[in-house]
Amino acid sequence: MAIIKCHECGKDVSTEAKACPSCGAKVKVPKKPTSKVLKYTLGAVVALELAAVLMGGFRVAEAPPVGSLPNTQELGQLLYTEYLYPVEVAAVILLVAMIAAIAVMVTGAYAYRWVADDAMIDFRIVENLLHGHGPVYNVGERVEVYSNPLWVVILALVRPVLFFLPFGTISVLLGLTLSATAVILTWRALTSTPTSRTEGRLPAGLMLFCCLPATWEFVTSGLETSLSFFWVGLSVSCLTRRRQSLVTSLVIGCAPLVRPDLAVVAIFLGSFQLMHLRSATTRYAAMRSIAVLLAPTVIYEFFRVAYFGLLVSNTALVKSATSLRWGVGWSYLTDFVGPYFLAAPLVVLLVWWIANLRRESRSGNWRDDVRLPLFLGGSVNAAYIVAIGGDFMHARLLLPSFFAIMAAFTVRPPRQGRRLVTVISVTYLFVLIVGLRYSPASLSGYVMVSDERLMQMSLTHRDHPVNETDMVDSIWWRYGARLRTLAESHRGSAADFVVGSSPTALTGPVNFPLLVVPTSAAVATPVVAASRTLGQVGLAAGRTVTVFDVLSLANPVSSHFALAHRTLRAGHEKEAALSWYVARYGSERTVGLMNYYAGFFQYPVMTRDDVRAASDAMSCGSLRWYLASIHAPLSVRQMMSNARHAVEWTTLSFPAQPTAARALLCATRH
Repeated sequence: MAIIKCHECGKDVSTEAKACPSCGAKVKVPKKPTSKVLKYTLGAVVALELAAVLMGGFRVAEAPPVGSLPNTQELGQLLYTEYLYPVEVAAVILLVAMIAAIAVMVTGAYAYRWVADDAMIDFRIVENLLHGHGPVYNVGERVEVYSNPLWVVILALVRPVLFFLPFGTISVLLGLTLSATAVILTWRALTSTPTSRTEGRLPAGLMLFCCLPATWEFVTSGLETSLSFFWVGLSVSCLTRRRQSLVTSLVIGCAPLVRPDLAVVAIFLGSFQLMHLRSATTRYAAMRSIAVLLAPTVIYEFFRVAYFGLLVSNTALVKSATSLRWGVGWSYLTDFVGPYFLAAPLVVLLVWWIANLRRESRSGNWRDDVRLPLFLGGSVNAAYIVAIGGDFMHARLLLPSFFAIMAAFTVRPPRQGRRLVTVISVTYLFVLIVGLRYSPASLSGYVMVSDERLMQMSLTHRDHPVNETDMVDSIWWRYGARLRTLAESHRGSAADFVVGSSPTALTGPVNFPLLVVPTSAAVATPVVAASRTLGQVGLAAGRTVTVFDVLSLANPVSSHFALAHRTLRAGHEKEAALSWYVARYGSERTVGLMNYYAGFFQYPVMTRDDVRAASDAMSCGSLRWYLASIHAPLSVRQMMSNARHAVEWTTLSFPAQPTAARALLCATRH
């Protein structure tokens, strides 16, 4: 049983109910999109191909006895029939098996296609960038609201080329292409080298990765996850074929621009490259490679400091933590491993892989094997994700690490117990493809981990919520559309402050109109509104609406709140009270009206003193100068000022309570 939103009134209703108890509308349960025939067919193909590979094997170690070869002809026949032919057959079967596995991933991902709300944040940023406003979420407000700059750049480059396609479709196509390419690059790199061909390696881990439903879910989510897979695959391919090339160093060095945590994997891969530099001037070659490795991060950091005035992104400030959260992170890990029964196959693959390494260590080839740093990098990165408490999206942050580890688990087929391994592997993969699914306990409430895809389906009442036309029934999209209408009607006039800014105003028994009052704040857009959701609201509202982010990701004020307590949801712990919203854009005269709406929108009641204190805090100390810098016209002088104060503004921290914030920030004034 799960809890979904009624498509008529927006109230919570059980999936087992026939009608909504509030409005009586028929309950529409999101359908599982994957065809049963397709699932079973693809699952059977992968299972049969894997069985053929494991049972047939690579008989490279079975050399004919010397004494049984009377002549050259018999030797030739023996080599062809007993040695070359089985290898060729196994190679063909393996090729078909991998193609089938990739087909399963692509087909499953397309059947699971959707776009996350967080991905729509990037879409709005790209739209602002292409229209000359810079890589910002709100026009006229230089705040870094993304942590994946390379993904934003790729979207900005592809969007003009595929202008005839919606943003959602573009992200789905990119996700499918990058993920499939990542698997192909990794598979070819780890199985096409002379050593791997001689050893007859089987990409068992990649097959498992391709068949995992969690993989399908985030291939087409619109997030940078597919780009993470592609970076891992491209790095492995470069390290295998062009280990000493500066291009390889550049590719590895781009890791923090894909996702900051991928820097952990990049450290291991970069160290592996530096250890294998062979040159007459090794010291010079090493220094050059290190310079190229660091170049992407250093160059972007110069841009970040000069443009945004901070050493890290605003999202990093929001997710700041003062302590490790192993307990919460362990729950996040088990939420990923448990539903698919991954513990057993992971242990088997690990033991199998270690046995392979021990066998290869006798020949001394293991030191040149990229699988070892790949495994170590993926494992340490996964441990880091667990240590910081994970994420609120099921499996999202663990998938890049999982792909790296699975790529490392490219192993030789076993000599003994092959049939047992075959039966177990075939059974598991078949059940994984056709049966095992992640099922959250609830879609409502403040839970630690959720199925965001199912949540999006519930909000939009679509099996595949990808494009704008699929979002029209969502309360968040409807709210953003109302804001766009207001902005268009007030275009050319002084900026307005929206009162009653909550999507619940659009549904339910009470239907309040959105009220606007003039504001004296210097805002680049006609309308300002508050919201807990940035993706759908921001994309639907368009560039002519400034969104005050209650959850702080795009909020340059509340992102600097001191983290007073930890919750189960990472990135949702710095919530801005509406007193900061009113103080920044409104006035004390709107407090009573806001409190009238607050009861319906479940916002805390504010006082005039709260608004006055918040207004004073924003006009004091470092916060005043930081807010002035992000709104000031960008000039060389302003960029130099941003760079000079970047450390001070990054370390700026104050209480979330307005009175306490004023006491700290305005201490020198009183």
